[in-house]
Amino acid sequence: MHRKIMFFILFLTVSLSFAFGQEQGVEKLKVSDKDSKWWNEVFTIKNPPDWAKGIGYEIFVRSFYDSNGDGIGDFNGITEKLDYLKSLGVTHIWLMPIHPSKNYHGYDVLDYYAVNPQYGTMEDFENLVKEAHKRGIKVLIDFVYNHTSKDHPWFIDSATNENSKYKDWYVWTNVDPGDWPNPTGQSKQRVWNKFNFIKGAYREGWYFYSAFNFTIPDLNLENPEVIKELKNIAKFWIDKGVDGFRIDAARFVTAKGPDAQADTPETIAFWKDFMGYLKKVKPDIYVVAEIFAGPDIVQKYYQGGTTFTHGFNFEFSTSFVIPLLVASKAKVPSAKMLSWYNSKAFPITFLVPFLSNHDVGRFGTKIRSEDSHKIALTLLLTTPGGLPFLYYGDEIGLPEDSKVIIGDGEMRSIMMWTDEPFGGFTKGTRIWHARFDTNLVKISVKVQENNPNSILNYYRKLVEVRSSSKALSQVADFKVLETSDPILAYTRKYEDEYAIIICNLSKRDPKDVVLDLREVLKDVKYNKGISSSIDTDVNSIGQKLASTGQAEITLKPKEIITLTFKSNKPVKTEPSKK
Repeated sequence: MHRKIMFFILFLTVSLSFAFGQEQGVEKLKVSDKDSKWWNEVFTIKNPPDWAKGIGYEIFVRSFYDSNGDGIGDFNGITEKLDYLKSLGVTHIWLMPIHPSKNYHGYDVLDYYAVNPQYGTMEDFENLVKEAHKRGIKVLIDFVYNHTSKDHPWFIDSATNENSKYKDWYVWTNVDPGDWPNPTGQSKQRVWNKFNFIKGAYREGWYFYSAFNFTIPDLNLENPEVIKELKNIAKFWIDKGVDGFRIDAARFVTAKGPDAQADTPETIAFWKDFMGYLKKVKPDIYVVAEIFAGPDIVQKYYQGGTTFTHGFNFEFSTSFVIPLLVASKAKVPSAKMLSWYNSKAFPITFLVPFLSNHDVGRFGTKIRSEDSHKIALTLLLTTPGGLPFLYYGDEIGLPEDSKVIIGDGEMRSIMMWTDEPFGGFTKGTRIWHARFDTNLVKISVKVQENNPNSILNYYRKLVEVRSSSKALSQVADFKVLETSDPILAYTRKYEDEYAIIICNLSKRDPKDVVLDLREVLKDVKYNKGISSSIDTDVNSIGQKLASTGQAEITLKPKEIITLTFKSNKPVKTEPSKK
C-alpha cells in the first residue's frame, strides 16, 4: 500500500545547445498530476529477494584464467580470481558446462556426474565453491538437460543394445519422419538424423531427434526414467554445494510435431514439475533460464512464479541499449523498457538484463566507443529487472577476438588480465585457441586499473554508488522522465531513497541541462553519484541539488550521470501493490 509523505512537483528544464553555438531556448517540462502522484508515494516491497542488489557473472572456464600453465583455464584459476570478482560486486557466478566433453564448448556432455579433467578435479571444484561462499558469491552451473553427446554411454547403449535400459531414453523412429523445420533457427541443421555411427548396430538406419546438432541427440523428456535421472543429477550437484543452475535451451523440452517443437504445453508443465522438485530440495535455489526469444515468449514461462527464478531478456541489448546508443534518440527504446516494466503478464524482475553472452556475441564488438560502453554498463545496473549479468570481460569492454578460428571461439576467447604475453591468462607457452589478437592486451585489467578514466575503474565506482542506494536496487520503482532528444533521463525510488540518471546520447554535441527540483528534493541529503566523465564534478552537482533543489549541468557527448539521495526523515513504509 502506498503512503503519502510529501507533495512533489518536478520541473526538468532541458536547454539544448546545438552546433555552431545556436541556442534553441529553454524547454520546461512540468510533471502532470499523474506524475506528481508517483513522486508523492513511497514504494517498497515485502521481503525483497537477496539478488536485488546483486550482479551475475558468466564464466567460460576454459578461457578465464589458467593456473597451471597448460593453456586451459581451470577451477583453480577462478578460485585465484575470486577477490577480483568480489571487487566487481559479483554475487553469482555462472560456470558454462563443466562436465567431460569432446568439444571445447562443453555442451556435448559425456558424464553428468563428473567434471572435465582439463578444468581440474572434483576436489578443485568443491574448493572453488567453498572459497566462493566465503566471499558471499553463489555458484551456478550450466544444466544441459536437453541433450547429451552422441558418444555418451546412454546413447551408445540405446542405439546398440535392444534390451538396454536406455532404449527409450532418446527420441527414435525407424521410419523417415521427413524434413521438419529446425526450431532453433539453424535452418541448415536437420532435426531428424540417421544413425550410422556404428555399423551393425541394432538401430543402424533409424532416425533420432536432435534439434541443435546431429552430434548432440535430444533426450526423451516424456520418459519418467529420464526425468528421474535429471532430478538425481541436479540433486547431486546441489549436494556438492552449488547454489543453482543456468538452464540451457529451456524452450525445447518436448517436440510434438513439425509445428510444435518449442514452447509446447508439455514443456511448460515439465518445468513446473522440475522446478517444484528443485525448490523442495533447496528452497532458496536460484535458477535462470535461457529462453532464447523475446519477452512475449519468455512470459509463458513465468507461470505465476512457479518455474524459474529468472529468464534472460534477449532484447535488453538489441531493443533498448543499442538503439539508444546508435540512434541517439530515447523515445522508442524507453517505450520498450516501459512496456516490460508495465507488463501485466509478468514482473520485469523476471527478465534478466545482459549485454553479452557466449551465443549472441560481445557487446565490445557491437559498440566500440568507451563512452558508449560506460553508458551501457550504467543502463545495465540502474534500470529495473532481474539479476543483471556480465559476460567475463564486459567490465573492460573486451571485444570478440577475430584471430580465433575454432568454432565460435571468437566470442569465448581468453580473458585479458595484464599486458604480458597471452594477456596474463597463462604462465605457459600456449593457449587453447592457439592464436589471439595481441592488441587486446592494451585493454587488460592491469592496464585499465592504472587508467583513472578506464571502463573498469568507472564500472567499479558505479558498483559502489549502486551498492550505497536502495533506489538502485533491481526491484526499485522506475519512471522515465519526458525530455527532448538526445537527452535520456529516468528516476528510481525505494522507500526514502531516490536516484536520478541523466544521459546525453549525442555523439558530438554537448548539451546544457538545467534541473529545477526544489519541490522534489525537499529535506534530502546527497548520497553518492558518478559521471562517466572524470572531468565532471558530480558531487558538487548532487550537493547543490540537495541543498537548493537546482543545478545546471553541461553534459559532454555520450556522458551519463547518476545521482542518489536519501531523505533526512526516514518514513514508515508498507509494501506497495506493484
